[in-house]
Amino acid sequence: MGAESTPAFVEVVFRPNLAVVSIVRRFILQFYERANLSGETSAMLALATHELLDNAVLYSVDGETKLRVQVLGAGSEDGEVTIDTWNRTDPENHSVVENAITELNDAEDAQQMYQNLLLRASRRTGGSGLGLVRIKAEVGMEVTSEHDGEFLHIHAQAKLPLGGEME
Repeated sequence: MGAESTPAFVEVVFRPNLAVVSIVRRFILQFYERANLSGETSAMLALATHELLDNAVLYSVDGETKLRVQVLGAGSEDGEVTIDTWNRTDPENHSVVENAITELNDAEDAQQMYQNLLLRASRRTGGSGLGLVRIKAEVGMEVTSEHDGEFLHIHAQAKLPLGGEME
């Protein structure tokens, strides 16, 4: 099968706690591995999924989170992976996320931004603010967000070679 193949995806809606996020990460890692992604690529994408889900759970006002992971073009050299999360959040957290994503997308060098935030995070008492930058700097994913009045939707996307077909 080439890029025309049916997309492989997993979608979960649940009320996880932070301990469950690690369990979901292991499940998602296996999902990526079944798409025949290299071990390194699978691990990086599992990291990105973990970071997004961790933030969605942490900043959810009611605990409900939706996660969707999709692999397009399994077996092709120009595949695509998307990770989406949705959660209800308060306006202040929505604003913090929007500002972080704007800063991230405006940065000329995601690696340098990540290093700067590592230094800044060591002096913070709240969240580190590193998750979204890490997704771009370490995994190479583009990150966007939108808010429909009820849910904050974070979308991360990467184009990369995807090895063999989904099993």
